[in-house]
Amino acid sequence: MIPLGIVYGVATFCGLKKLKRPIRKAAVSTTSQVFSAVDVTKEAAYSFKEEVEDIIAEAQYENMKRKQNTFEEDFNLEEELMGEEFSTELIEASDQNILEGKELE
Repeated sequence: MIPLGIVYGVATFCGLKKLKRPIRKAAVSTTSQVFSAVDVTKEAAYSFKEEVEDIIAEAQYENMKRKQNTFEEDFNLEEELMGEEFSTELIEASDQNILEGKELE
């Protein structure tokens, strides 16, 4: 059995030597395709990430714009109310001064 193992070993070595070039070409081709697939996957992931960032930025802008409009509406409403209160106070003071016979300066 020992000589048979040696024969198998030598035959395998010689056979692998002849198959080395085709196996190497297949390995290089496979590795190249794997790298291409990885590149396509990375590109798709970066594109998706960019789209998500754009959506988030647009949502933040809309939120900021809505808050600003709400603030402006509140501010305008407050000005209107203060203006009405001031006008009411001014009219009441004017009426009081007229009743008392005083003139406004």
